[in-house]
Amino acid sequence: MAGIFDGLKVIDFTNIGAGPGCTTILADFGAEVIKIEQPLVGDNSRHFPPFIRGQALSFFWMNRGKKSVTLALDDPINQEILYMLISESDVVVESFKPESMQKFNLGYEL
Repeated sequence: MAGIFDGLKVIDFTNIGAGPGCTTILADFGAEVIKIEQPLVGDNSRHFPPFIRGQALSFFWMNRGKKSVTLALDDPINQEILYMLISESDVVVESFKPESMQKFNLGYEL
């Protein structure tokens, strides 16, 4: 059965709570969601209990149906990869402090 968002490509820079919840709903309805995670740390919710077999239940619930890639936002080579991903996407969702995306050369003007 086709989802209402089939064919929609979403880049997900969110962490903890509302942002991952939003992009999970998009994935549930058929969007291809690519979650960008920090090297070594990943999404902060990976470290929140409860854990099942050493894995954070909240992380898996809030990120089901998504693809995931680890990229350092401040690395120029990784920024080129992000530019490519963003240019091929329909939606970018982020939950950083204001001006953070500009700091990484990933602001709206991109």
